[in-house]
Amino acid sequence: MQTLPPRDVGEVLADIRARLDTLSPQCRKVALQVLDDPSMLGLCGIEDVASRCLVTPSSVFRFAQQLGFDGYRALRQTFRQALTRQLRRDERHWPAHPLRMGVAVS
Repeated sequence: MQTLPPRDVGEVLADIRARLDTLSPQCRKVALQVLDDPSMLGLCGIEDVASRCLVTPSSVFRFAQQLGFDGYRALRQTFRQALTRQLRRDERHWPAHPLRMGVAVS
């Protein structure tokens, strides 16, 4: 399988919704959990996702492949990058912190 260019999380979630009725029962469990908590993919390893979805890690891997990714790592990277972008946007609104300002804290 060929690696796709980076995809937007919104596009991936729309793809999951569109495929929901065609997924195997195990992949459907993963899909429903992802739709309920998308950040899980950016924060958790494949074993944790499988445990949360009550499926095997291989089901999570197949789910990622059905979405066009090489495997779970590529899918996770898409969600991880989105979380990182969100944190960076949110960081602009945080109050000034001495360490961010280069001030020594004693």
